[in-house]
Amino acid sequence: MIAVLPQGGFQMRGFISDHQLRVIEELRADKRIWLILVMQALQVLQDEGKPARFAQRTGELAFDIGAGEWADNLEEVEAGTYVELLVPLAGGADYIDAVELLRDARGLLREGNVPSAIGQARKALEQVREAYGTQKVFVGAVKKSPRQRSLAERWACMVEDLFSTMSGASHNDDMTKEFEYTREDGAMLITATAGMLKRLAADRDSL
Repeated sequence: MIAVLPQGGFQMRGFISDHQLRVIEELRADKRIWLILVMQALQVLQDEGKPARFAQRTGELAFDIGAGEWADNLEEVEAGTYVELLVPLAGGADYIDAVELLRDARGLLREGNVPSAIGQARKALEQVREAYGTQKVFVGAVKKSPRQRSLAERWACMVEDLFSTMSGASHNDDMTKEFEYTREDGAMLITATAGMLKRLAADRDSL
């Protein structure tokens, strides 16, 4: 809805979901935001209730959204919500199998099937392990003290430890048969896997 203000300006009101705001923030990448309004004989309602039309009935109107105004609105959304990671896909193909597995994991978690949700996330993480060769790096890294490990070795240890933690949900040996994972555990492991996939998507050209 667009309302004309007494001082001659106008105010636009509409609805955008929290998820849509997060998507815009991800795509924005610290750049300016422009709102483009495509008009098809657009009408506005004046304060006295009489309909009025813009002189320009068709075409586009562009509005710059100030960084401070955008940050204030985004802060309100994030204040009472959760962390959500968006994994970019180049051409809709890169690592799409892993992303589908994460979607399955999220659905299983919503249904309360925590072990299966973690199992699907573990399958997604296997693509990260393969792309970075973390198993081989890990073998050498664990022979060093944590302080002496390179950044690549520390990432490899994180990936392998994450994979090991998720493997416990399969309960297939004497050590893991007593393991119990909560819904919060599942959410953390799925989110961590999404973070790894996001990093992999950013590094795709250098691997």
